[in-house]
Amino acid sequence: RDLGPGSYVVEVDNYGTTVFVSNSDIDGLVLNMLPDVSLVGRVSIEEFELSMIKVLDRIRVRLIPADRSTRLAQNSPQSESMNSDGTFEIHNVGPGQYQVIVCMALGSNPSSCARSTPDFYLKEPRFHHTDVLNAPLQVTGAPATPLDIVLSWKPGRIQGVVINEQQESVAGVRIVLIPDQNRDRVGLYQFAETDRAGRFSIRGI
Repeated sequence: RDLGPGSYVVEVDNYGTTVFVSNSDIDGLVLNMLPDVSLVGRVSIEEFELSMIKVLDRIRVRLIPADRSTRLAQNSPQSESMNSDGTFEIHNVGPGQYQVIVCMALGSNPSSCARSTPDFYLKEPRFHHTDVLNAPLQVTGAPATPLDIVLSWKPGRIQGVVINEQQESVAGVRIVLIPDQNRDRVGLYQFAETDRAGRFSIRGI
């Protein structure tokens, strides 16, 4: 009741659809809910054998809703511990469009996932033989093909120092690296904080 004109997100169980209200009532709105599915995939490392990667068990694949209006924590399904052959499975994936990111599980909380990956970066994810690095991954039902992910163990690094107007180093400053293009790709954002000498280092670029 009493809705002003505009765009709204109607959510059911953390999944939503966009509704536009103009100058008339909306009657008979039907929300078709599809069951969650499981998505399987495999990770490979460019020019490396998986057996050489000591942090393989900490690597996680996470799906972030592509629609910012429905980007909720509960709506970001994540893989569990990676198998030794690089295969993984993501449970409870609802219908929708997702960005694919690769992150590192935190030792204190395996269900959490830090986007900082200092030794590698996501080079190529393919789903249904389609590149889903710069386009969303579309889930409409039980996937028939796996999500294939290629990581590169040759990332870039930026080091620097933050100084003030008096040319003095500044500690405790947060540094954010944001891509000039594809700013909607949250997996490309990198963060760092200056130490006591004002120095910072950003790895895994």
